[in-house]
Amino acid sequence: MKKATLRLYVTGSTSNGPAVYVTSNSWSENLLNWSNQPLLMGAALHDKGALAANAWTEYNVTAAIGADGTYSFALEATSDDSVFFSSREATLNKPELIVEY
Repeated sequence: MKKATLRLYVTGSTSNGPAVYVTSNSWSENLLNWSNQPLLMGAALHDKGALAANAWTEYNVTAAIGADGTYSFALEATSDDSVFFSSREATLNKPELIVEY
């Protein structure tokens, strides 16, 4: 593998975007809430500055991908302002994990 990139579509801008971390795979989407969120593991893989609305942003997550498998990531804010991304339920511009070999 050469590179792994997490692509997210920004729908609401921020002056200081969140950092991306590896987290455990021990969660279920339909049971996830603030109280049982998975812990962040290790240092941030990539941190973002200002993010413009209506544009893609890319996080380099290469260091987290070792082989075939399931990988989970979490975003953690590093500022007080909000940012909004398209979710997998969106009609267009769904999140993507791009792995280049």
